[in-house]
Amino acid sequence: MRLALRDPQPVAQPGPLAWQQPRKGFEVAELPVMVNGSETDRILPNRIDPALYRFVARNAPDGDRGIDEWERVLPEALLIVNGSYYDLKGRPDTPIISNGIAMGPATYDAEAGAFLSQAMDSPISGI
Repeated sequence: MRLALRDPQPVAQPGPLAWQQPRKGFEVAELPVMVNGSETDRILPNRIDPALYRFVARNAPDGDRGIDEWERVLPEALLIVNGSYYDLKGRPDTPIISNGIAMGPATYDAEAGAFLSQAMDSPISGI
């Protein structure tokens, strides 16, 4: 955090990225974030073929489930991501589509992570 607050702000560069495929249609990687030749953060992107896997968003309105609890409840899940998609009362904080129904705010200023679904051979798949 101290590094990010410096003036002038440092310029971050991506480190080396190597995709691995632990299962057909499911790829994982680690992307180091480099500043002045040192790793300052690490991004863990995943690429998933939607023709082979189903995406489901789940919510614990009481805020009583972290990753460990979701792993116990969903042992068949290939990937569990802890996101801030819902407010403390379980209402969508971000625009989502759940079972074909649009939910959440009509407008949203996204400044953090992302979930993107598109063909694996599209230009963004080179991330």
